[in-house]
Amino acid sequence: MKYLLSLVGSTALRMTTLVFWLACALNLAFAQMEPTVSFEPRAPVTGDEIILRLELPDTRPLTVETPEPLTSGPVRYLGSSTGPLSSPGDERIGTVVEHRFLAFEAGAVEFRNLSVTIGGRPRGFGTYALDILPPVTVRATRSRKGTWIAPASAYRYQPFVARLVGQNGEALTRSDVSAEGGFFEYSDGGLSPVYIVVPTAADELVLPGLELSDQAGTIVVQARVVRIAFLPPAIEETRAVGSWQAGISLYSEVDKIMVGDIVVIEAWARGRGSVGIALPPHATVIGPDSRPVALAMSPGIFGEVVLDGDNFAGRRAARGSFHADRPGKYTVRMEPYAYFDPITGRVRTIEIPPLAIQASPLPVPVWAPSEGLILVVQHLVAQAASRGRYPEAWRATLAAVERADWPGALDGISSIVYTGGAPDRDTVLVKACLELMAGDRARALYEFDRLERSAFPPAQAMFLADQAALSLGRADRPRDLSPPPGMLLVLAAIATAGTLAVWLIRSLSGRRSKRKASGFGENGVRVGKKPNASRSIPAILLAALSVLAWAALTVSLVERSNERVIVFRAPVKVIPSDAATTSFVTASGAPGRLLERGGAWLFIDFYDGRSGWVRADETGIY
Repeated sequence: MKYLLSLVGSTALRMTTLVFWLACALNLAFAQMEPTVSFEPRAPVTGDEIILRLELPDTRPLTVETPEPLTSGPVRYLGSSTGPLSSPGDERIGTVVEHRFLAFEAGAVEFRNLSVTIGGRPRGFGTYALDILPPVTVRATRSRKGTWIAPASAYRYQPFVARLVGQNGEALTRSDVSAEGGFFEYSDGGLSPVYIVVPTAADELVLPGLELSDQAGTIVVQARVVRIAFLPPAIEETRAVGSWQAGISLYSEVDKIMVGDIVVIEAWARGRGSVGIALPPHATVIGPDSRPVALAMSPGIFGEVVLDGDNFAGRRAARGSFHADRPGKYTVRMEPYAYFDPITGRVRTIEIPPLAIQASPLPVPVWAPSEGLILVVQHLVAQAASRGRYPEAWRATLAAVERADWPGALDGISSIVYTGGAPDRDTVLVKACLELMAGDRARALYEFDRLERSAFPPAQAMFLADQAALSLGRADRPRDLSPPPGMLLVLAAIATAGTLAVWLIRSLSGRRSKRKASGFGENGVRVGKKPNASRSIPAILLAALSVLAWAALTVSLVERSNERVIVFRAPVKVIPSDAATTSFVTASGAPGRLLERGGAWLFIDFYDGRSGWVRADETGIY
């Protein structure tokens, strides 16, 4: 029995020891989780700002309410702030509450019934006492103390309000405040001047010490440190803190996207918070073949930022363009956009459905040659064959035309041109006709326009050029109004020579008539033959014709000084380089004016109002 009692006693002793050490471990584990109350400075003097700080672990700022403490003594309540407890590299969850007071004279201060409400449940911290000491020294100049009123901590990129106040609580102003690691926006539109501060530093932001002056003397403002709370890595990629929306918009001002068009998109984010430094969303484009499409981004960030009360509001957008070079569906996707909500202390992500853009193929004009055009082409081929060299090749070409084998006929005339060297006008006209009938309509239009511009009368070339333009869906094509300068030069020379010949003949005949004797009338007046006015009419007409011919020649030269271009079908670049961004792709047979040459490139002003660089080998100049 005695042994049994000793065994039970030793077991109870062991259990008691175990419980004791377990209680010690739990006490150590939870000791750091208890709320703490502290004062700064611990020995304040008259004119100091007193900060009463409450640190509440395992709480979120959204759930904490802070009533104003009851005080007695020479202090004035300035306000309070609530913020996160965490710091860079510290993943603790908690809240820090700061009450600020201004000590205006020496004496004892009592802070009674200090309390907070957490999630609707009140929690008290008791009563605290503090002694305010008189100033240690008296300055020779009349200087007073000022202070910053700002939160003890803030999230990076989260705007917060800071105020400058004097030792009596009066508002102080200075518009040119700046500090490393933050942006300051001065606002005096409210009840009192404030600074909207956006911290960009990763650890702390120091509100600068200042020295101000007024009629009463100098005011010295002490620097104040604001701790910058930890942000998740996803937010560092967007720098978006606050409340945000995001999306993608089609920026191109067109109703339908056609193959060859340049499509401009805009990825945007709109919100309230860190608008001034937030980055816009990223977008990608997938083509009809499920492959990525190159997206050329415009430099800079688009949007606007405005001051909305004690925060910033606005829009941040990035614009890019891509070339829809194939028909089908192009899919524009926005990458998930993350932002930090400081109210809840959580990261939120915006995801939107992709934007689908359908690119339709360019319409091809439905055209078939008329019977009249076929007869004209057959007649021209037969006429050229009867006068041309290489009769066997011409007979083969004519046979291909009679059986409507237009590609075969074009091969035949091409071999004649290749063998015979520089072709004459009839051969060029026939070749252009066969190009039109074989389907190379843009090149045929170029040849007809060139012949029309150099021939007079251009009836045949004009008719064929109109047919080629209609086959390309271009009813209105540019054309010259005046005849070719060569014909006008001959006409002007003939008219000028005729005018000079008539005046020379009249001059010689006048001299001969003066040598003839003349009689006298009854009154002794000398009489003779009166000059015949009808002889001057040919000279006047020839002179007028000469003037008109020279004027028409001037107009023709000016009109033809502007070189025209027919683009067969080519991408138009913003600069003369194959690697440059494609502005648009011309339709087949697009006409324009040549403005500049740059090596193998031409700068063309198209008649539809657009312009750009095109490779010279994709055009015909006339």
